[in-house]
Amino acid sequence: MIRGDCLMDLTYRPGQRALKTVIAVFFCLLLGFITQRPTALYAVIAAILCIQPTYDKSKQIGLHRILGTIMGSVFSFIALELAAVIPHYRDFWFIILFPLLMLALIFVCNVLRIKDSVAPSCVIFSVIVFLHAGSTLDTLPYVFERMIETIIGVLIALPVNRFFFNPRPKNVPEPPEGK
Repeated sequence: MIRGDCLMDLTYRPGQRALKTVIAVFFCLLLGFITQRPTALYAVIAAILCIQPTYDKSKQIGLHRILGTIMGSVFSFIALELAAVIPHYRDFWFIILFPLLMLALIFVCNVLRIKDSVAPSCVIFSVIVFLHAGSTLDTLPYVFERMIETIIGVLIALPVNRFFFNPRPKNVPEPPEGK
């Protein structure tokens, strides 16, 4: 088969962003292991999403990820508390209340002028509610742990993206010797 006819790029080699991503994931998993956290999933997801082509873009994504995580966590706590007091919540009421709470979440993010945090807030809201609903774990500690995990992932990704594999910018003069 001629290389041009192949549907795969057999010349691909992992670049700096791919390497930074796996380094950030490694640090998330290592920290989870050291602290004996039951899961590092949220930290890993946050780190993956925050590694961007530039550090400035990573900071921007990281900020919106943190804000979205806080907002989504608050709304997931509300949803899970409602689930504890509304009979048959996981049946019919869930179909009505979950989208209404998500609409309220989107509304609040827009009112607070954090529109770029809408998607992360809706994702964290959905994941926490779906994974925790019906669990016997206490709601507040569970939601807080997931929120902290996500923020840890962002805080790991930012320095990894800043300090790993960053060559000196071109057209910047070298500092003089001895200074």
